[in-house]
Amino acid sequence: MNNHHHNNHNNSYNDGSDDELIEVNDFRIEDAEKKLIVMKVPEFLYDYWFSANRNKDDYLGNFRFYKQSEEQEENGTYLELTKGNHRLPPHYTVNINTINVNPPYIFREGRDPTTATIVGKVAHESVASAMDGPEYSRIIREQGSNARNQGNIQVLMPNELPFAQPLTSNDKFDAFGNMSKAAKTGVDGKATRMSQSELHQLLFKLFQEYDYWTLKGLIESTNQPVNYLKEVLNQLCIFHKSGPYMHNYELKLEYKNKNQDNDLPRKTPGGKTPTTSGQGDVSDYSDSGNVLEDSFDDIG
Repeated sequence: MNNHHHNNHNNSYNDGSDDELIEVNDFRIEDAEKKLIVMKVPEFLYDYWFSANRNKDDYLGNFRFYKQSEEQEENGTYLELTKGNHRLPPHYTVNINTINVNPPYIFREGRDPTTATIVGKVAHESVASAMDGPEYSRIIREQGSNARNQGNIQVLMPNELPFAQPLTSNDKFDAFGNMSKAAKTGVDGKATRMSQSELHQLLFKLFQEYDYWTLKGLIESTNQPVNYLKEVLNQLCIFHKSGPYMHNYELKLEYKNKNQDNDLPRKTPGGKTPTTSGQGDVSDYSDSGNVLEDSFDDIG
């Protein structure tokens, strides 16, 4: 049985370029209801997966769902790479957001440009974040070194940063499924979480300007969900619980610029030695702005 959907009248679509509409004579729709997950991955993982040196037939890894049960302590969603992935962090946590309204569809062109296939509809968007380990520590050390060695770095304000947003029917995709519309900030001006690599770059830049930061100052400077920001800060920083820099974060030694003059007085964004008065503890903040946290009960 031929599963092709033939239409006596030519269909047409635009591939996102400025060219004229392409006439489609053969349009396959059997996978129109197939649910897809669009995943945002760290830049280093994307670069490797789509590098010219990688065999395109390589098996990349496994996408695993764990649901909480009495017999199984582990729960959540994880991306696990195969051992052949070159020097990359092998384990990633995945935060999934379900798209309930007007899910976009992904199309694929055939070898003949007059044919097209619906790959499926985007039911979920997700963000993969690398878990701690020696491979990931090496990568963020290299990122920190590269950030410090760059000249004329432009610092983007929080409202200019490229945040991940839920997909809508107005989002456009090119032939490879890439979004062509710039992401915006979240509802009520709250930004959703950026990728870990993007947040690392921003934090390295902030700590290059000032040695010590309060959580409140970092929240205002990054515009990130509090729990997510604290999780990343715990990876990169020391939190001072006493002393002259109480309630301030400082980069761990392995992430600091080795050329930094340690004899220079430490500075805070206010230009003064911090005091304990008026400094908020990490427990004073809640993560009400984290819109990417979602249940996995309805994953299809």
